[in-house]
Amino acid sequence: TDYVASEVDTEISHTEFVGVTPKDFIVVQRFIFDHLDRLEPYLAREPMVRIHVLSKNGDKRKSTLARNAAAAAATVSPTAASPTLPQSEGAAAVAAKTAETGEITTTENLFTQLSYVMRQLGPPAAPAEPMQSKIIPTVAETGSGTGEDMFYEILRRDANRSTDAIAKKAIIYLGGVSREKRPVIYVIARRMQMQYLDMDAVLLHTLRLIEPMATKGFEVFFDLTQFGPANEVPIQWLRQLKRIIPEAIIGNVQAIYWYNVNSYFRKYAKQGNLSLPQRLAKRSVFPHSLSDLHEFLASPQADLPPGTVSLDSDSGINITPVSRVSRSNAPMPCMVKVTPEAVQITALRRQEVFGLSTYFNDVYHITEIADLQIAPVADQYLHGDTDADSSHKVRSALQRTASRNSEGERSTNSKGNKAEEQVVSIRFEGGSAPVMFTSPKAELLYKAIRSARSRYTSHASVATVQERVIRPADVPGTLLNVALLNCGAENATLRISAYRMLISVVATFNMDVGHELAFASDLCLPPNPLQFIFRICSRLSLSAPDMTLELLSEALLAFT
Repeated sequence: TDYVASEVDTEISHTEFVGVTPKDFIVVQRFIFDHLDRLEPYLAREPMVRIHVLSKNGDKRKSTLARNAAAAAATVSPTAASPTLPQSEGAAAVAAKTAETGEITTTENLFTQLSYVMRQLGPPAAPAEPMQSKIIPTVAETGSGTGEDMFYEILRRDANRSTDAIAKKAIIYLGGVSREKRPVIYVIARRMQMQYLDMDAVLLHTLRLIEPMATKGFEVFFDLTQFGPANEVPIQWLRQLKRIIPEAIIGNVQAIYWYNVNSYFRKYAKQGNLSLPQRLAKRSVFPHSLSDLHEFLASPQADLPPGTVSLDSDSGINITPVSRVSRSNAPMPCMVKVTPEAVQITALRRQEVFGLSTYFNDVYHITEIADLQIAPVADQYLHGDTDADSSHKVRSALQRTASRNSEGERSTNSKGNKAEEQVVSIRFEGGSAPVMFTSPKAELLYKAIRSARSRYTSHASVATVQERVIRPADVPGTLLNVALLNCGAENATLRISAYRMLISVVATFNMDVGHELAFASDLCLPPNPLQFIFRICSRLSLSAPDMTLELLSEALLAFT
């Protein structure tokens, strides 16, 4: 099939525009670049017409060019004329139209021009690799393969993807060694802020971290301190991770440490129906303090975050006996420790997670306390519940707890001097219901938490500088003061900039300073232009008296 040139529309009445995206442009560029030699026979015989429209007020030289171009167009062969015109009229019509309209029409080889454009563009850019990880597609494609195949396939596909941003967050990292000289991988749950993380990158970082563990035993440490709603890892990602990790690596896990397990983690595990394999459940350890950690780890204080270590090292007030009461569960005996930055609620009765029993330790930062109240038992349950059945249940629980906690005091007090039991209610940020405690030392608990909040707020608060409100009328005086003040600066560049700023201010706000200012390219201002500033201020005091007070006000602000 011969190449047929497209018709040139001399009068376009209906034009259709087709949008070309950058992706389409790259496709066309690559096609031409790869097949330019094959396109040469067709493009070499296709003329490219260029039309230069001359101005109506053009000089005689332009008219001469137009006449010369018309004469040249008249000699063009019929094959180079516009295909829309008859052969007998092609060259003559082009010449006549050029002479009448004042247009210069030239014809060039299209292949030559296209080759020039392709040399300027250079080779087309290689298609960009997608940044997202191929973990999910890999799992879907190799669904029938083993976990080891998927594990190494993902590492191979994403070998060039950087996970430095995840490593800097220290969410999952390799720490020191255990007492058995095995490497320990630390997982800090509270740093897993899901709304700010790319979970594909987190999982890829995890796979790279555990890859060397395929040939040696290692241990895993989960720091669950302050685990909350913002740290919930999607269940689907955990299932994908479980499916990807080879059995050989899972078999090399010699111990799993669960530190500071709290109530919310148990709720998360229960709702997600999470469970541990029997082999890992037998190797799970629940340490409760730094002294317990030293029995298993060589340097826990160096490997754990400072916020976790400080919970044991910081001095605080331990308050016991305390009972935590709720609407659905029986009262839980616990110990409350109030430190300068946290409130720890340690249960004194074992509770289950993953089918294993341990003591829960709920840790709240002092800034998470939204509300703190203390009231008699009768007032607290009446104000907190509207439902009659719920009120009755809470009242019964509080009364039973109060009876047990104050049994010793009642035995020593006379019948007429029975102390009224009080309940401390703490509402934490993000919590739907307050956490309530009853204790004979409720007053001490309330004062300790209140004092810790006040102390932390006073120490953490930074002295704030009062922001000045600038009105529109203050703008000229402010800018003028800045310009005049910096005209005497030691830095020569700053002086020149201040001088040019002064010119702009005077011109913008129509200030009359006579002929004192001149805009020039090569200016030189002395480092102490007091006479110049004096002349400017004198002229402004006469031409713009209202600026005098504004300028003085701005200058006096520097002394306040």
